[in-house]
This record gives sequence, structure tokens and C-alpha cells, in this order.
Amino acid sequence: MQGTAPINHVFKINEITEFILSFLFFGVSFYIFPWYLTIILYLLILFTTKKQHVIAVYAAFTFYNLMLTKDAPFWTSLISSFGGLVIVLARIGILKRHFPVFLFIPFLLVFVFIASFLFFSINQYYYLTGLKSLLQLVFLLSVIISFMLIPDRYLVSAKKYFDKIMPLFIISYLVLAIVFYDRDDPYNNGGRFGAGTGPQCLAIQMAFLLCYFSNDRRSNRAFQFLLLVAVFLTGSRTYFVLAGMLLVYDYFKKSSLKIKLIVLINAFIISTSILFLLPLTKTRFDYTSASFWGTLMGRLKFYEHGLNLFKEHPLTGNGMGSMLRVLETWSHREGFEHYKIRGDTTIVHNEYLRVLIETGLVGFGLIITGVIYVWKAMKELSARYILLLFLLGSMVENTLALYTTGALLFLILLFFIKVKDTAAYRESETNTLAINP
Repeated sequence: MQGTAPINHVFKINEITEFILSFLFFGVSFYIFPWYLTIILYLLILFTTKKQHVIAVYAAFTFYNLMLTKDAPFWTSLISSFGGLVIVLARIGILKRHFPVFLFIPFLLVFVFIASFLFFSINQYYYLTGLKSLLQLVFLLSVIISFMLIPDRYLVSAKKYFDKIMPLFIISYLVLAIVFYDRDDPYNNGGRFGAGTGPQCLAIQMAFLLCYFSNDRRSNRAFQFLLLVAVFLTGSRTYFVLAGMLLVYDYFKKSSLKIKLIVLINAFIISTSILFLLPLTKTRFDYTSASFWGTLMGRLKFYEHGLNLFKEHPLTGNGMGSMLRVLETWSHREGFEHYKIRGDTTIVHNEYLRVLIETGLVGFGLIITGVIYVWKAMKELSARYILLLFLLGSMVENTLALYTTGALLFLILLFFIKVKDTAAYRESETNTLAINP
């Protein structure tokens, strides 16, 4: 046994190095090569990765949105999302035979989205917005359906690989993003740090990872703080506050009442101090500026007109993409035309209201049923942190519409955590302990 340990150790180092080098090469390609070469490299990496690791690699790819590569058409995201999913399933090649009852919910939702598009959207002026919204939501449901059918042993091996490579990958990813950082990039929204996926999407993904690594391993603590700093750099007020609150709660949830009171008092003092210091740290956090209140008032206007739209057809909704109509009555005409031409799906800033506008109480009821099912199924605290973060963020952000890559990471992380309850994971842990006591 003593003679095999160094060989095993070298193998692990080489395995991580191989992964990091391939993604560094891909990252450089993302920033400087033409978009079609980046897509080819994306597909090659998925095709050549060991099949037991391909899901973890697919998760790492969510930190690069191919739509943001130079001069790339919007349909490039279809290759990275649908195409990548097909490759993952093809590489694994084996699916479970039984059909989980839970899958009836996403199947019904797919039917509702398609019917909403065909019968309410197809002859409307928001056709392009409706098509994009349909594809985004159907893709995420396809991930749920597909991953529910993947054998646990593949998820187990992918999770172990993911846990091993992710901290070093994120550090390398952030370093590369800083090297190629461009303040004038329109996707950075005036200097915000967005790396390869946009500032708001990067914020939600870093916050998800922070929750994912909320466990008893003290070695994760430094990495969690690094993730919180990354969230702050994106300028996302929503996810910085939510991630910070969840991190504090996770640190002190098992503390005594005395410690909790001390922490609460100090948290109040620190929060009060930060309240006065935030306007000095970053313009996005300057609550004294007119632009800060402008973004808040803009969202309140979205909600007001969105509720009026919902009331027009409360049961069936107004059709996919109809959220575009919230701009008609209060936004300047140039802004409305801009969103209409692009087919933008990032308008409402509230996913609950967006679903009600598009699919009415029918679609909303199915989604809430699915959320309740998932919440009950997730026993691990880190999974509930992730789900809570997603649900709270959805009240003020476009978590489903804009961030297809972010929502994909959200789903993969939940599957990784859920697999810890399976016999395959427990057996794998037992074997690991037997080999390396």
C-alpha cells in the first residue's frame, strides 16, 4: 500500500493539471479567437473528456457564455446549451429504465410553454422574444428530464471530480478574466466585472458555489470568502447581500445563544458601518445616487404594468414573450424598439411575475408544485441554501430568462448534492476509505 500512494498522488495532480490547461486554452480562445473556433474547441473538449468526468466539465463550461464572444450570433448559445447536453448524454450512453413520477411536472411545463407560444405568441409582434423565452425554459426543463434519467454512478464520479477541480478552476478563471478585462465592453455595463458570462450571471453562479461549499470542511472557508469577493466585484447588490447573509448564518447556526447574541450585536455595528462606507466602494452600491433609485423605480414600474398584464388573462397568460409589453405604456419608444428588435427576455426583473404574464396560473401552478417537490427532496442544507438563493433572487432578477448558463449550474449543483443520499455515493465513499484509510 505504501508503494502505491505516490503514484496515486501523481495521477491526481496530472488529472487536475490536464483539466486546468484545457480550460485555460479555452478561456484564451473565448477572449481573442473568432467565435466559431471557440465553439469548435468547446465541442472538442466535451468529446475528448473522460465520460465519467464529462458532466463536471459541462458544469465548468457554464462560466463561459458563447453569446458574449466577439460578433457571435444569438444562436451560438443553442450549440453550447442543447448541443452540449446532447454530447453529454451521448458520451454517457446509458439511461435508467424506470420513469420517475416527478418528470410529469417538467413534461407538462414543456407542453404549456409550447402551447402558449403556438396559440398566443406566433402571430404577435413579440415573436422573437417569445421564441427565445420558449427555448430558454424548454432547455432548462430538458436538463431536469435528462439528468433524472442518468445513472447515479455517473453523477457520483462527476461530483467527486467537480469538488476536486472546482476551487483551482475558479481561481484560474478569475485570473484569466482579470487579464482580459475590458472596461469598455458593453456587456460589463459600465465597468462591472462580468468575466466570460456577464456580471449578473457571474454573481449568481459565484453565490451558488458559495452555498454548495457550505459544509463541515473548514478548508472551504477561504474559498467561500473568495467567492463572496467575486460577487462584490460584479456589482450585484442582490446576490452580494443574499450570499453574505447565508454565509454568516451557515457559520454560526450551531453556535450557543451567547455567541449568537455577540455575533448579532457585532453584525449590527458592522452593517451600520458598511451602510455609510458602501457609497465609497463602488458606484453600484451608492444608494445616494439618482441612478440607484432609478433602477429601483424602474423595477417598480415593471411590476405595476406586469400585474396589469397578468390581470388581462390570469388563467392562460398572454403568451411567451409577452413580458415585452410592459415597456409599451411607460418606456420611451426608442428603448421599446431596441428590446423588440433584440427579442430581449430580461425585462420584468421578477421571474414569478414573468411566468404569470406568459403562462398564467396554469404554468405558475406547475412551477410552484415542482419547487415544493424539490425543496422536500433536498435534505442537505447546502442544497436548500442554493434553492433559497435562487427563489429569493427570482423576486428581483431574471434568473430563468437571462442566465441560462447560471440556471444550468444551479440544476447541476442540485443533482450533485442529491446524489450524496444515494447508495452509489455511500458505496463510493466506503471504497475510497478502504483504499486510502
